[in-house]
Amino acid sequence: MATASQSSSAAVTARSRPGNGAQLGVLLSVAAGVMFVSTLIGAYFSVRNWVGVGSGGFIPDGLKFDNYAGFMTMTSSLLAAFAAEWALVSARLRNRRWAAAGYGLCVLFFVGALNAVWHIGQRSQLAVADTSYAILFYALLAAMVLSLVAGVIAAVVNMIRVLADHVWGDDLLLGRAGNWVIHFAALTATVGFFLIYTYK
Repeated sequence: MATASQSSSAAVTARSRPGNGAQLGVLLSVAAGVMFVSTLIGAYFSVRNWVGVGSGGFIPDGLKFDNYAGFMTMTSSLLAAFAAEWALVSARLRNRRWAAAGYGLCVLFFVGALNAVWHIGQRSQLAVADTSYAILFYALLAAMVLSLVAGVIAAVVNMIRVLADHVWGDDLLLGRAGNWVIHFAALTATVGFFLIYTYK
C-alpha cells in the first residue's frame, strides 16, 4: 500500500515539473516561427521564378550587396547558438560561472548580428513599395530582426535562471526551452543570408 502511494506521488511529481509547460509553449512558438519563415522562403522562390532573373528582372539593377555584413550576420548567429549549447552543458555540470558567461557571449553575438542586419537594410537603399524584391527583402530582414531579438531575450532569461539556480544539474528543461529559441534565431539568420546573398 505504501509502495503504491509512493509510486503515485512520484508520478504526480514527475508530471508537474515546471519546465514541461515552458517547453511546450516554446515549442509551439518556435513551430509558428518556422511556418512564418518557411512562408517567406516559399514566396521568395515563387516570385523569383515568376519574375525571372537578369536585367530588369527580380533583382533590381545596380543593387550592391555588402557581403561582409551578411557573412558576419551568419557567423555571429551560429556562434551564438554554439555559446548557448556550451552554457547549457556548463549548467548541467553545475558550473554557474561558465554557464552565465556562455549566455552572455550569446547575447553579444546576437547583438552583433542585429547590428549587421541593420547595416544591410541601411546600405540597400531600396524603397519598400518599388519592386516585389524590395518587399521580400525587407520582410526577410524583419523576420531576421524579430528572431534575433527573441534570441537575445531567451539568452538573457536563461542567464538569469542560471544565476538564480533555476537551470541547474539534471533539471535543464527551462534552459533547453530557451535554447530552442536561440537555435531558431540562428537558423533564421543563416537562411536569410543564403537567400539574399547566394540565391540571386
